[in-house]
Amino acid sequence: VTEILSAYRIPILELDGFEADDVIGTLARQATGRSVETVIVSGDKDFLQLVRPGVRILNPWHGRPGRTTEKWYDTENAVERLGVPAERVTDYLALLGDTSDNVPGVKGIGEKTAHALIERWGTVEAMLEHVDEVTPTRAQTALREHGADGILSKELVTIRQDLPMELDLDALALARRAASDTYTRPTSTGTSMRGPTTPASA
Repeated sequence: VTEILSAYRIPILELDGFEADDVIGTLARQATGRSVETVIVSGDKDFLQLVRPGVRILNPWHGRPGRTTEKWYDTENAVERLGVPAERVTDYLALLGDTSDNVPGVKGIGEKTAHALIERWGTVEAMLEHVDEVTPTRAQTALREHGADGILSKELVTIRQDLPMELDLDALALARRAASDTYTRPTSTGTSMRGPTTPASA
């Protein structure tokens, strides 16, 4: 993928030791600080936490397989994806967990209960501070027994927005490709083949 992007002179941004999500989060935060409208193209639900004025999400794979359509999320409709507003996405994901990302969540709390708890208390921290008042009883027990996992999970799902990098808009401009530019692509035999980055004229 990086070779293809480089061939088309599409800028690649990365920072050693940090996840791509954190790079995106940091640049989105800096962009809004400069009043630059930002669109994050991804179907990853975690990015919904970044939605705010000036930052929208474009999910290009919304819907069922074979019948996908584009779906835009902004401050008006971000709640449609997970049932919680953007500012509570980290709390919701922290309660549910995600085994594919090694996020433990709070064992014993499902989607329905998570929605009810967030509507009543807002944050995971507030739930734990008022755990004696949490209902139903099974949710209170889950928070007592696995509350530490909830705090850890919230930390794991939170996208960082403070990486040591600066948004350079000029460097992000798509460069023109020279007709002499070439790229390397694999063939069916496993060998490489070089060709122009621009298609030949008809």
